[in-house]
Amino acid sequence: MRTRPIGLAAGVVLAFLAGHGCSSGGDGPAPAVCEGAPDPGTAGPGDVEGWFPLAPGWAWSYRIAGQPVTRPADLRIEVGPARSYRGFAATELRELDPTTGGELAGGTALVASAPAGLVELGDGSASNPTPSTYDLRFPVTAGGGWSERCTGLDYGEDLDGDGKHETLDLALDGQVLGLEDVTVPAGTFAGAAHVRLTLTLTLHPTAPGYAPVTATAWQETWYARGVGIVRRSDGGELSPTTAYELVGWSGPAGSGGLAELTRLVVPPPSSDPYVTPWRVIPARGGSTRAMVLEIAWRDGPVRLLGRFVEDGAAGAPFEVVPQWTSTSTILPWHMATQVAPGPDRHLVAFAAEPAQAPGTAEIRVARVTGDGVALDGPSGILVAQCAAWTGHAVAASRAGDGDLVAWGCSAPVSGVYAATVGRDGAVGAPVFLGDGPVQYVQASGRGTEHVVVWGRGSSAATEVVGVRVSAAGAPVDAAPVRLVADQDYKFPSDLACGETSCLLTWRRPAMPYGSDELAAIRLAPGALAEHTAVRLAGPIDSETETLAVPVGDGFVIDWGDAQRYPVPWGQEGPAVRVAWAGADLSVSPPEGIPVLYHWDFYDALGNAALLSATATDAWVAYEWIPAYAELDAVHWIR
Repeated sequence: MRTRPIGLAAGVVLAFLAGHGCSSGGDGPAPAVCEGAPDPGTAGPGDVEGWFPLAPGWAWSYRIAGQPVTRPADLRIEVGPARSYRGFAATELRELDPTTGGELAGGTALVASAPAGLVELGDGSASNPTPSTYDLRFPVTAGGGWSERCTGLDYGEDLDGDGKHETLDLALDGQVLGLEDVTVPAGTFAGAAHVRLTLTLTLHPTAPGYAPVTATAWQETWYARGVGIVRRSDGGELSPTTAYELVGWSGPAGSGGLAELTRLVVPPPSSDPYVTPWRVIPARGGSTRAMVLEIAWRDGPVRLLGRFVEDGAAGAPFEVVPQWTSTSTILPWHMATQVAPGPDRHLVAFAAEPAQAPGTAEIRVARVTGDGVALDGPSGILVAQCAAWTGHAVAASRAGDGDLVAWGCSAPVSGVYAATVGRDGAVGAPVFLGDGPVQYVQASGRGTEHVVVWGRGSSAATEVVGVRVSAAGAPVDAAPVRLVADQDYKFPSDLACGETSCLLTWRRPAMPYGSDELAAIRLAPGALAEHTAVRLAGPIDSETETLAVPVGDGFVIDWGDAQRYPVPWGQEGPAVRVAWAGADLSVSPPEGIPVLYHWDFYDALGNAALLSATATDAWVAYEWIPAYAELDAVHWIR
C-alpha cells in the first residue's frame, strides 16, 4: 500500500533496462548527501492529535477502490514489534493477506512517530538504499509543507556492467492540501488531513554513454484523527493509479467501520468428511453464543452434531444426538430441528421417524450444557408421538428459565401442540394450541412467556396465527390470533424475540416474476394483534438463512441478494447483507451492508447466516466449498 522511494526506483530501473543488460556486484559509490532528511533529534510536538496510532494492537483493513469486490478486504496492516533503527524508536508495519493472514512479500516497513513528524524508514535492511523520509510533519496545518533532497544514493546494483553501483538522486516534496471530510467504506471522517507527496528519482548510470533516467510518482493520503490512514491513492509516470480505502480498524480502545477482523475456519469433524446440512442458531435468549448444527450421515449411524461459536472462537464439535432414528427413504434433512438457546443450556428439539412405524413421528429433545455436553442419551428424550406429522413443524423456545417445545401433527387431530421441558428433562403434558393444516411452526421466548407462531391453510394462501404460552405451559390466548393481514404465500424465515417484542420475518413473492422479498411484522409487548406486513428488503435469495438477533428495541437482520447466473467474469455477484432494523422496522442502512459476495462462474460461496450481533457489530457465518464442506465465521464491524 505504501509508495516507497525504492518502489519508484524499481520503475526507473525497468525503464533503464528496456534496452540494456544487467549484472550484479560492483563497487559502491561515495556516501549520499541529504538535505531536509528526518533527524531523531529534530524538535516538535509529536503526534498529539493521533493522526497515525502506532500502539501494539492496532490493525487496519483496506479495499482497493474501483475494482470488483471479491472479498471483504484486499489488504490488512498490523502494528508489529518495536525496535531501534537509524536512531529512531521504530515500529514495524506488516502487510497481510486478509484471507489467509499470511505476510505479503516485501510487506514489512519501519515507521517512527518522531517529535517532528511521521517518518518512514524503508524495510529496515542494511542494503536498502531508501533514505528516511517524512510522510507527515507535526503539527499538521493546512498549507504546511516540507522537502527533502538526496544525491548520490547507492542503488546497490551494477546495471550497466561497468563494475560500479548506479546512483540515485531523490527529490521529495510534501504538502498538507487541507483538512477535509472523506467518506470510505468504514464511514465518514471529518477533518481528515489531505497530504500529497511528490517524489522524483533520477538514476545515474556510471558507465559512459548512458543518460540519466528520471521518473516522478505521487501519493495522496488522508489521515483521520484517532484512526490513521483512511484513504491513500498512489500513481506515477510508470505505474497506474491505485486507491486504497479503509474498510475497518481495531485498536486497544475499540474498533469501527465494516471490517473483516477475524476469519475463523471451522472444518467438519475428522470422522465425517461430509456433513449436511448445517444450520445456525443465533446468540439470543440470553446466550452470548451461537450454535451450529450439522447432520453427519456419511459415516455410521445418522448423528446430530453441534458446536458453539462465541466472539470468533469455535468450540470443539460434540454429539447432540448420537443416534438419530430415520428410515432408509426419508433422510434426516427432511426432519425438523430447532433450538431454544439459553445462557446456561440449549434445548435441541427434533423430529424422528421410527423405522418400525414409517409415516409417524416422534418429537424429541436433547439438552446441551454450556460446556457442550449432551445430557440425554443416544436418542434424546421422547416428548410426544404423532400418528401423522407435518415435516419441519417443530420448534423450541426459552422464556425465563423454562423451555417449551411446539410441534405440528396431521393426525389424529390436525393442529399445533406444545409441552414444557424442565431443567431436569421432565416433560409436561402436551396442550393443544390451535388447528391446522400446519405449514410450519416457530417459537421464541418473550420475557417470561413463549410466543408460538404457525402458518395454517394451503401453501398458496397461508394464514399466520399465534398463541402466547405461559412459562407453566398453559395457553394465554383462548384461540389463535391472526397476525398478518396479507394472505399470500409465505415461506417462513425466523421468529426472534427480545424481552418485550418479537420480529417475525418471511419470504413472499415479489416482482419481477419469480423473485422474493423479505417481509416482517413486529409483535409489540402485550396481547397479540393483526399487523400489516412491512417490506424489509428485496429481491432476496433462497440460500441465505434470514435470521434476526434482538438488540435493544430493534433487531439485526441478514439477507442475500437475488441470485444472478451467470455472474459476468470479473464482476461482483449477489451480496450477503446485514442491517439494523429499528422499532418501527426502518432498516439502517436501507440497502444493508454487503459483507460477502458471490463471485463469477467458479463461485464457492454457499449458505450464509447471522451468528450474533450487538448495536455496533455482527458475526456472519458462511459456507465456503472450494474442496470440502467448511464453515467460516467472519466478524463485521458496522
